[in-house]
Amino acid sequence: MSIDLSQFHQVFIDEAYEHLGTMEQLLLALDLDDPSLEDLNAIFRAAHSIKGGSGTFGFNDLAELTHALETLLDKLRKQTLAPTDAMISAFLGCCDLLSAMLEAHQGGPAVDESEITQMRTLLLNLADGTPEAPELISASVSDSADVLADAPVWHIFLHPQTDLFAGSVSLPALTEDLAGLGQLTLLSEQPGSCLSWQLKGPQTDAPIRELFEYVCSADEVSITPQPAETIEDDGFGFFVDESTLPAARIVEDDGFGFFVDESELPAQQQSQHEQDQGFGFFVDEAELPAQQLSAQPSPPAETAIRSSSQPAKRPEAARAQAENSIRVGVEKVDQLINLVGELVITRSMLAQSASQLDPVEFEAIHNGLVNLERNSRDLQEAVMSIRMLPINFVFGRFPRVVRDLTQKMHKKVRLKLVGEETELDKGLIEKLADPLTHLLRNSIDHGIETPEVRLASGKPEEGVITLSASHQGGSILVQITDDGAGLNREKLLEKAREKNLPLSDNPTDKEVWQLIFAPGFSTAKEVTDVSGRGVGMDVVQRNIAEMKGQVEIDSVPGVGTTIGLRLPLTLAILDGMTLRVGDEIFILPLTRILESLQPEAEQLKTISGKGRVVQIRGEYLPLLPLYQVLHLKPEVTDPQKGILVVVETNSGKVALFVDELIAQQQVVIKSLETHYRKVDGISGATIMGDGRVALILDIDRLARMNSQQSPADRFY
Repeated sequence: MSIDLSQFHQVFIDEAYEHLGTMEQLLLALDLDDPSLEDLNAIFRAAHSIKGGSGTFGFNDLAELTHALETLLDKLRKQTLAPTDAMISAFLGCCDLLSAMLEAHQGGPAVDESEITQMRTLLLNLADGTPEAPELISASVSDSADVLADAPVWHIFLHPQTDLFAGSVSLPALTEDLAGLGQLTLLSEQPGSCLSWQLKGPQTDAPIRELFEYVCSADEVSITPQPAETIEDDGFGFFVDESTLPAARIVEDDGFGFFVDESELPAQQQSQHEQDQGFGFFVDEAELPAQQLSAQPSPPAETAIRSSSQPAKRPEAARAQAENSIRVGVEKVDQLINLVGELVITRSMLAQSASQLDPVEFEAIHNGLVNLERNSRDLQEAVMSIRMLPINFVFGRFPRVVRDLTQKMHKKVRLKLVGEETELDKGLIEKLADPLTHLLRNSIDHGIETPEVRLASGKPEEGVITLSASHQGGSILVQITDDGAGLNREKLLEKAREKNLPLSDNPTDKEVWQLIFAPGFSTAKEVTDVSGRGVGMDVVQRNIAEMKGQVEIDSVPGVGTTIGLRLPLTLAILDGMTLRVGDEIFILPLTRILESLQPEAEQLKTISGKGRVVQIRGEYLPLLPLYQVLHLKPEVTDPQKGILVVVETNSGKVALFVDELIAQQQVVIKSLETHYRKVDGISGATIMGDGRVALILDIDRLARMNSQQSPADRFY
């Protein structure tokens, strides 16, 4: 019965991407002057895992390339070669190519065969020798014979339950890999059944078992040590020298010696420990005369059997992780979150209905609802935690970005990561990658100066960019801080006048810094393949706004710039403030609210060309009447009789005028666009406890809508 391996392809591809990510992180952190042998072994294991899986599932192009990659890595981990910057660049380029090949196997664009050939040739050339270590290479070649002279000899017996080589496993590739470990001799070959080799070289059986890890299961191969001149135990019991036995007792030769027919032996000579493997019962050497055994017996057969059946050892942490985790599709988690959201809404509706009942008469119902509220809240938090991932899933890709850009721009930059374990919703992590990439490239191009300029200004020639993440209240703050030149206020204002961008007479620094997010805005003197076209930063602000977040900028000329992205912890649940305008209920994100107040008459002013404003502690804030922007019928039109909510937008503070603040509560976000259509100034919707739909306000869009109205129409 054949097994359709295609059902496991996606699992292999997912794991291959993880291995590539591990390789890239370790390569970028590798110290060329003092390379860590542990890291080199980890990189080799990752490459070997990809190669083994590729061969098993029939991805021969991946197997061939990773074989060349593994060849070079093997020499590094054995310290035959010393790692160089050219090797690191080749490894990273190979990781990129392997990623593209994996994408091609998932229906993506095909990879040019010439690229694969060139990369394979480059890796093999680097493995053949480098100018940096000629003495080391020549020494290893001249000493190889001496090393093998005292090397142990291993007998390898492959006895698969199915014909391995009829599928994706390549016998020539397996033989080549074994030959790479030492001196290999093929003892017997029976295509479709058994194979046996003699290998001289490895000090332990670990590298041999690694080769067979993805070829067959552990109980289908036995590896046992022995001196080169003897024929001994292969892991099933000592083989018998057929010259000492009658012909009747001989069954057939497997390459090590003839198996003994147990029917021709006394019962006490049949092994009481081993079972028939399909070749006849193996002989307990203790029951045989000495002349029937090999000249130099190895450890008892029982011990050999036990060791041969054990898989290659893995780190405890890796084993624990594999045992305590499962792979679940994101769509299943999303469905679970949606159902929990519906449960929360249903619980709110029940609580709303029960609030009209007599609490004394219906005490049991009220107590049950309290327990339901507590349990549903715990369930909601537990389900939400499933989608929470460390932000290092995004941060981990940026050391490579910094390395590539600094080499291209001839700058020296060190990336410092802080708070990589901070958890964020998976949906946000996926959307955060592009904005952070734009900001990081911008910091390297515009922020960090060249080494010459930095030295002239008294700074170290190596610039530092710090990428950090931390929880602040109900949100997460991601910051990119550089110690570069900072933003130039006058240059930004000059460029804004050239492009006729709207500016106040005396703009604050915060308003000036926000100019860099204007579409098409750039102060670069020339266009490069990194930046200078005025695109990217406006996309950053738009993407962050879609994630219900906001961008904050702080810059000091000559000292550096900090760009902060303040984001909600998740896109599924929102902590909000319920407010009312007329008969309509709205939800305002709690993270945007600074304060609320009922203004006095002297605080309200009218500024020519700007409309109504409110003075709060010496600061004049634009007045945004929600009823006017959304064309609603309010209960009050006088701000002194309503409530002003001071909120933070991307363009600064705004005073939102509403009829009433109701209560703070956590709501489940529903997409209004999916169920109805896109509404300007509204980012989503939720269902309240009484069954009514409440709209969630997009405060940034509302502020822009208010500023686009003419001053005369801004307030009745």
